[in-house]
Amino acid sequence: MMTKRELRGKFQRKLRRLYRQPMIHSLRTDLRIDSCGLLAPDINLAHCNNLRDKEYQLIANSGASVSITPAVEMNMGHGFPVTRELLEYGVRPSLGVDTVNTIEGDMFTQMKLALSIEHALRNQQIFIAGQEPEKLDLTTRDVLEFATIEGARALGLDKKVGTLTPGKEADILLIRYTDLNLTPIIIL
Repeated sequence: MMTKRELRGKFQRKLRRLYRQPMIHSLRTDLRIDSCGLLAPDINLAHCNNLRDKEYQLIANSGASVSITPAVEMNMGHGFPVTRELLEYGVRPSLGVDTVNTIEGDMFTQMKLALSIEHALRNQQIFIAGQEPEKLDLTTRDVLEFATIEGARALGLDKKVGTLTPGKEADILLIRYTDLNLTPIIIL
């Protein structure tokens, strides 16, 4: 019988042969993953829809990252993205694109959807309580960070990319906000 440490090491070596940063693609976090010691800061979980509070807490405690894919989750019946739930447990999600043959594969779409869906869900709770929304607690800055620095952290690349910081690599996109589309006018 392997120890948790041996099992984790074997799991990590196998994943690292396939991927630079291991990812577990799952709608539910199997508690056995944690019991085997496989939830860790260098693991990225995708989707994580419909988890129980205990599972969100396990993810938060482990330091694992979670990537949400708003368009896919809505279109493929996974449920709403779990942005609010993750934030309540101190997990800042990254944004991803999954199954691009069924949805738009651009990050602007993912950012708009993540923000719109979360605002709609939150506003619905407020309306049900008989109140009017006063302030939106998820901002465009939060969602931009999900798409940039949080994505870099999920991939273990946050020391190299993810922010406009001296010494980091960067691709800069300039967009004319007055145009009807968001086609870049220049890429640096």
